[in-house]
Amino acid sequence: MAAYERTIAALPVDDQQFTTSLAIQEILDLVIPGRAFLQKAKNDPVTQRRVEQLAPFHDKIQRDLEGRKLSNAKGDLKDYLLDEWAVEESTGVLPPFILWFPERLIVRQRNGCGPLFEAVIPPSSKALLLDAESRVEAALYAIEEADDDQVERLLSKRVGVMAFHGVNPDLAAKFFADINGKGVGVNPNLLIARDFKDPWGELALEVFKKIGIELEVEKRQVSQHGQAVVTALQARTMVAAIAFGAGAVSYGAKAIPMKVSDPQGDKATEIDWDRLRDAAVSWLGKVFERYGAKAFKSKELVLRSVPVSVALGASGRGFYTGASEEQARAYSLLGDESIDWTIGKHWAGIAGKINAAGTFSVGSGKENAWATYRALTNPEDIGYRRVRHLDDEEK
Repeated sequence: MAAYERTIAALPVDDQQFTTSLAIQEILDLVIPGRAFLQKAKNDPVTQRRVEQLAPFHDKIQRDLEGRKLSNAKGDLKDYLLDEWAVEESTGVLPPFILWFPERLIVRQRNGCGPLFEAVIPPSSKALLLDAESRVEAALYAIEEADDDQVERLLSKRVGVMAFHGVNPDLAAKFFADINGKGVGVNPNLLIARDFKDPWGELALEVFKKIGIELEVEKRQVSQHGQAVVTALQARTMVAAIAFGAGAVSYGAKAIPMKVSDPQGDKATEIDWDRLRDAAVSWLGKVFERYGAKAFKSKELVLRSVPVSVALGASGRGFYTGASEEQARAYSLLGDESIDWTIGKHWAGIAGKINAAGTFSVGSGKENAWATYRALTNPEDIGYRRVRHLDDEEK
C-alpha cells in the first residue's frame, strides 16, 4: 500500500525554489502561524512538535507577533481581507506568500500530465513564513469573527505562493531581511491618493480640485519648486477636521470613521457627505483665499505645519454642523490680522518646540493640533496671547 503523501502543483524555479497557487485553506494546512510560537499558545500535538523543532529558526526569520505587527493583523489588515479582498466583487490584492521548508522536498513531474510538476509535502512537514505571517494572522482573526459565508469565501480564495525548500536557515534569514528591508516602502500619502475605496481621500481630492488647490499625490512632502500646495494626506485630514475637530489628526493615514458625534455629543450619526463637501469647499476655499496658497508652502511660516492646517480645518466645523456661533468665530479668525504666522518661539509648546540647536521644529501629534486650535480660537488660552504677541505689547 502506498504511503500517505500530500502534493501541490509546482512550477520549479531552481532546485530549491518553486512557485504555485494555493487557497487560503491550503496555506493554513501547510504553515505554522506566528501565534503558534507564543509562550501560551495552545497547539495540537503535531503542530507543537513542529513548533519545538522550528522555534530557533522562526526567531531568525520572523519578527515576534506583538506591537504594531499584531495590532495590524487584528485590525486594519483583517478588515481589508473581509471588506475588500474576500468579497464577491473584490477590489483588493495580496502579494505572494513566501514559504520556507527547512527540508528538501521532492518536486517531480505529474504522471500523465506532460510538463506539469508537483511538490511532495511529508505528513509531518509544515513551513515557516518568510513573508505574509501578518496576512495569515489576519486571516485567522477574520475566521474567528466572520459569518459562515465570509469564512467560506476567505478560505477558498487563492493566492500566489513562492516556496523555498532545503535552503539553510542563515540564508533563509537573509532572504527575510532582503524581502522586508531592501525594497522602498510606499509612503502613506501615495496610498491615500490612490485608494479609491477610501471615501475621505476621494472627498479631499474632490474638494481641493473644486477650490483650485493642487495636491501632492505621490511624494511624502510638497516640493518647493512644484505646483502642489499640500499633500493628499494633509488635505484629507483638513477635511476630516471639519467633521471631527482637531482630533482628526490622530487618524493619520488610518481609516476614518463613517460616523461623527452630533453637536450635543449624545449619539453618533452617519456622515452627511453632501453637506460635508459643501462645507469643506466653502470653508477651505476661504482659508486658502485669505492666506494665499504660497503661504502653505513657505518654510518661514507655520501654516505649512500639520497642527496649523488641522486647526484651520477644525475651525470650520460650524459650517458642517450649522452652528452659527462657530461660524462667526471662524470668520473672526480669518479677519484676525494680529496672528504672527512666522516660525518662532511664540509657537513653541503650541505647534512645535524649540530643539537642542535652538531652532523651532514643528510638531505633528494630537496634542499640538489641539494646542494650536485653542491658540487660534480661545481668548482665554495662554497660547492665544502668545501667537498674537499680546503680552509683548503690555510690557
